Amino acid sequence: MLKNLKREKPWAKLRMSRKEYETRRPWTNSGVRRTGFEEHIAHFPDAVIDSRQEAGEICVNPSCAPCS
Repeated sequence: MLKNLKREKPWAKLRMSRKEYETRRPWTNSGVRRTGFEEHIAHFPDAVIDSRQEAGEICVNPSCAPCS
């Protein structure tokens, strides 16, 4: 149980607040359950997530119309 507490949260890896994460529900577009999505996110290095965000493949802008 302590191991789960120390693990970085998926919303932190995606550079968004927990509220944004819960509202946007990014796992719904991935075709997997939430637990599976969060396990996949945990394995991605931060550099990969940063490069995807810079390329516009992962949107974290709360005012973005397509993502809202």
